[in-house]
Amino acid sequence: MANLALSFDAPEGFTIEDGYRLLTRIFRAGLRVETLDIGNTPGSFCDGDWNLSINGRKLVGTAQRWRPTHHGSPRVLAHAMVLVSGDIASGADSVSAFHRDLGLSPVKADVHTSLCSATHHTDLPAENLLAAARGELAHLSNPMNFSTKETNHIHRHHPHPS
Repeated sequence: MANLALSFDAPEGFTIEDGYRLLTRIFRAGLRVETLDIGNTPGSFCDGDWNLSINGRKLVGTAQRWRPTHHGSPRVLAHAMVLVSGDIASGADSVSAFHRDLGLSPVKADVHTSLCSATHHTDLPAENLLAAARGELAHLSNPMNFSTKETNHIHRHHPHPS
């Protein structure tokens, strides 16, 4: 797995949804994956509205933390975790054991995928992701450059629980 963490001051008018769209654009550009779906992936670890998936299987989990600052603009920590390669089943089993101890639903390995399994990549294209992240962060210095609309290449999905 690999993690991407971005820390920045939110420009005026920037919303939490804009933060998730920013992460989505970075992964769309950096992974060069044809289609990333956005939405819940029932049975996945840390399921959320802004999971990025391929063919209904979770590839990237996203999260944000916003904190007030003394200068007025909130400071944002936007985070994403990518399943790059490896044994998803053992990780899902470990999280399921933790969930069991907390009385939560189990995690299903088969609702996840790795970058190497789902694409032509043999490793994380880290330089592409970093370049995409730098480009997106550069746009934040000019609030007119951030978009509050999803692009046509990013599809939101709402899977039906099974």
